[in-house]
Amino acid sequence: MNKQEFISRLKSMLSDFPEKEIKERIDFYSEMIDDRIEDGQTEEEAIKDIGTVEEIAKQIIDEIPLFKIIKHKLKNKSKDKTKSTNPKKRSWWEITLIAVGSPIWLSLLISFFAIIFSLYVSIWAIIISLFAVDLSLLLSGLGIIMGVIYIFTESASIGLLIISCAILCVGLSILFFYVCKYTAKLGIFITKKIARLIKSIFISKEQIQ
Repeated sequence: MNKQEFISRLKSMLSDFPEKEIKERIDFYSEMIDDRIEDGQTEEEAIKDIGTVEEIAKQIIDEIPLFKIIKHKLKNKSKDKTKSTNPKKRSWWEITLIAVGSPIWLSLLISFFAIIFSLYVSIWAIIISLFAVDLSLLLSGLGIIMGVIYIFTESASIGLLIISCAILCVGLSILFFYVCKYTAKLGIFITKKIARLIKSIFISKEQIQ
């Protein structure tokens, strides 16, 4: 596959998305291919190095903000209705069915988004709480100063106990930081999955596979 075929295929896979967003990213990959060619690679080698069209298209879709996709889809639907010279008329029973069923499907739709939003907020609330605990443990290390003061002003044994506890807290904060870091990565992964789930409502299966 040469550069022209690559760009053409990529544009085709992303044709249903905001033009401005897609142009910026396609220009980026076009320049990336040109840079590799200038370094001595052939077009085929350069394209092979940056990945398949499907992988790049999927990555671009993941990077496009959800609200821009929704806005673009609604805008296109509005244009299609305006351009249509012979809009399809719904029968009376279809209109009745939609009207009668709206309390059910609308409630389910609202509940779905509410659950997704609650899950998202809960995940990041836990992550923030973990980092807060880690920071508290780290700040407990200031007890070393208090322990030194106690050694010289009050009781050496109590001062040593305070210093030992402070050092223990600092050690725990270092270990706990890795737990927080792993949890944050997991939160980012889950967030991307949630975003992709919501995007899949507005994107055809062929585009996200």
